[in-house]
Amino acid sequence: MSLQGPFPRIAVDLMPMHPGGLNGGIKPLTLKLLSGLAERGWQLSCLCNALAIDELRAFLPDSISLYSPEAGLLIEQHYAQIVARTGQFDLHFFPMQHVSFVEPGCATVSSIMDVQYADRPENFTATQRAERARSFRTCVDYSDRIVAISGFTRSRIADLSDYPFEQIDVIPIAPPAMSRHSVEDINLELSRRGLEAGRYFIYPANFWSHKFHRQLLEGFRLYRERAGTGLKLVLTGDHESALGRQIAMLARDIGDVVLTGYVSPQHVEMLLGSARAMLFPSDYEGFGMPVIEAMMLETPVACAWTSSLPEVAGKAALLFDNADPGRIAGAIARISDDGVLRAALVARGLERVEQIGGHDAMVDRYADVFVTAMATHRKTSIRPNGVYADGWAGREATFTVPPDREPQAIDIGFSLPDQYPRPSLRITASVNGQFDKQVKIWRGGRYRLGHRFGPEGGTLSLAASGSIRPCEWFDSSDSREVSVRIHSATLQGGSVSRDLLRNGAWRSNVAQACDAVVAITDYATAPDAGNVAAIWAMAIPAGEARSVKLNAREEGAATVLDIVPISVVQGPVVADTELLRIDLTSSRTAARVLAPGSGLCLIDLQSTAISRPHHIPPKQSAPGFSVVIPSFNQGRFIERTLNSVLMQRHVHDVAVFDGGSSDDTVDILRSFGDALKFSSAPDNGQSEAVNKGIAASGGDIIAWINSDDTYEPAAFEHVANIFASHPDIDVVYGEGCHIDEFDAVIERYPTEDFDLERLFGKCFLCQPATFFRRRVVERLGALRESLRYAMDYELWLRLGVAGVRFHRCEEFLANSRYYAETKTLGSRPQVYFETVDMLHQCFDRADGLWQEHFANVVTKHLAQISGSQADLAFPRIRRLADGFWQRGTFATEGAAGAAHRPKATLD
Repeated sequence: MSLQGPFPRIAVDLMPMHPGGLNGGIKPLTLKLLSGLAERGWQLSCLCNALAIDELRAFLPDSISLYSPEAGLLIEQHYAQIVARTGQFDLHFFPMQHVSFVEPGCATVSSIMDVQYADRPENFTATQRAERARSFRTCVDYSDRIVAISGFTRSRIADLSDYPFEQIDVIPIAPPAMSRHSVEDINLELSRRGLEAGRYFIYPANFWSHKFHRQLLEGFRLYRERAGTGLKLVLTGDHESALGRQIAMLARDIGDVVLTGYVSPQHVEMLLGSARAMLFPSDYEGFGMPVIEAMMLETPVACAWTSSLPEVAGKAALLFDNADPGRIAGAIARISDDGVLRAALVARGLERVEQIGGHDAMVDRYADVFVTAMATHRKTSIRPNGVYADGWAGREATFTVPPDREPQAIDIGFSLPDQYPRPSLRITASVNGQFDKQVKIWRGGRYRLGHRFGPEGGTLSLAASGSIRPCEWFDSSDSREVSVRIHSATLQGGSVSRDLLRNGAWRSNVAQACDAVVAITDYATAPDAGNVAAIWAMAIPAGEARSVKLNAREEGAATVLDIVPISVVQGPVVADTELLRIDLTSSRTAARVLAPGSGLCLIDLQSTAISRPHHIPPKQSAPGFSVVIPSFNQGRFIERTLNSVLMQRHVHDVAVFDGGSSDDTVDILRSFGDALKFSSAPDNGQSEAVNKGIAASGGDIIAWINSDDTYEPAAFEHVANIFASHPDIDVVYGEGCHIDEFDAVIERYPTEDFDLERLFGKCFLCQPATFFRRRVVERLGALRESLRYAMDYELWLRLGVAGVRFHRCEEFLANSRYYAETKTLGSRPQVYFETVDMLHQCFDRADGLWQEHFANVVTKHLAQISGSQADLAFPRIRRLADGFWQRGTFATEGAAGAAHRPKATLD
């Protein structure tokens, strides 16, 4: 690392840091890091929680400036006061996994320890998950570089976001300095707990569900039954929690299990250093520091083959399948009985600790990241002026488009949130300071504004009349002047696009496979898995196929394979829709990514057999989605539809049945390669195309979306969680929006809680936001192919009448496009005619509300035609009405009207 001139000034956000141990291991890591940076000359100013500032003064050197905010002051205002007092900073550092303020022209670095909130959501309340997800998003949105504590965490960050993989730096946590304890003190501690050195195993962990104490206890029981040994198992941690008490009851039944309760770090060192081996079956670790601590104390380690543990342990641990108590028992027996193996693991452990490096190496790595972030940060920031970090805009927001070699387009999405106290605002848009247009927006609405600029660039400004200060309207200390909420601001130019709300790098419009690291272990360290390679990084956009090349190299004690994109694939390819598979039968240097993978995939380098270990995040129990897309001459929209599909998780297959389009639809479909299957030939309409798609696909869940509609990000994830946790639910529907041909939101779809009687008077299910299990159409039939407009409505009614369970999801799942050429808008009389006729034919009823709709549409239609057209149209419409009247369709039925009975034959 080399720096020119005085050391940079860094603003560090320590506001989330509390006194005591509430922050866990991230607190001592951060304080040691800041102390090391200060010793090297970096100028640090820390924004601190007032409750923790005295404790921080005691731990941090005097050269670090500490500031606590005045009561009720927002952190952005607190930061602005410091800048006004001390001058501008060169870099912002957020070590607590949350970016809370952003300054144009100032680089930003954040740290992420893990993403357990997403991988193990059951360990958090809904509020905690939402807060952690928001904090994660701030790091992704505003950081020039992100520091991850392991390659596993790096890959999960990439899996959960579109953050550039190459801008995530892996810096392992430096092992702590171990205390020197006398033999007398160690023997006294062991004697106090009824233990003998070398005659027990230890697992230092809190009693949390992902720590897999139950599986360890069952494995220990099996080991004792087979070995008949007197060795004990020591479990540290406070066992007074609900789960801890359950584990304590199991431990008493097994015997030879010592529950120590909370143990100080010094006493943990004594117990860990005197154990026969450390057992670490944890199912989820961002890093797994106890593994390194045991190695430093020359204690052999046996740990689970999950999350970051194989990466951190390298060749210095015996790995086992933590989901199988029998395998755990076998690992305990092997590490207990094989003295040669224990000695080898101890020697390798010391080497591994050396490879990870100590405190000085960690500080130097962070300093290098800071220097890189400042060097690559765009000093002429294009982050908009007048937009706060939380998305609120002031009275005026200005978006700058810098000069480029090609024309550029800017797209801004904004809304007036429901909680805004004024019902509407008037927005004035100016281009390069000149008035362009004025629009009125309404509370609850979402809007989009775009403009094209030439290569010279320019500015687009939005000025609002009617801005407010939250402190004057609500019980709030927020004194900012705010108007609209900015949701997105994208600059598109040539082959790249950039999110103007981020500090991150330009994004390529062509998705690329990200680097993956494969760590190879040998038979001695993984006896149950054989000679295997573990894939750590799977950051490949959902549903996309990518060609890759494997480059072998040495890194420390392990051989790693870098997976990089190439254009030519050699050798056969093995198809799999759930995870990354590599076929090495004919070539050990080439492979192909067929579908996204998440978590760990094992590849046997000898037989090329692929096995899937248990309990690898994310969970694999979620149902697979078959996405069915009917299409006809929707070339201008279908690519947007497909992109919204392929960004989802849990996609089993995608089937597009095109009715023989004459535009560029087929060319667009071909461009997606084997990410989907399609057919293009004349058909009998949308219903037939959907039925063909259902028959040709194989997923458990049917997702039917038209070729001009779109899904919201993570829609499938929300739906999959509901289906997985509620096997008795067959239909899930959520919130949706009507969007225009430019993707701007027009209005929210009028979704309601499910009520069958209400459904007969109004279709409140948004079709693309509705998902159903395959088993219901296998039992009750798919779409009525005789219907052209009301086929989805008839299906929902038919399922409801049959007693199928519907579940409403509160998340926004999809967008239904609404423009002049759609069938719904372009053929409204026919839509209502078919709907009323369908209700009569299939269910012996047509509620008065539908009659009213039909009458209104007919009246409006007649008012729009005149002369000979009216003379021709009126008799036809009159015959329609007469036909309904004669069949009794227009006989008004109230809520207590005739029972809704489907006829025996629907077609």
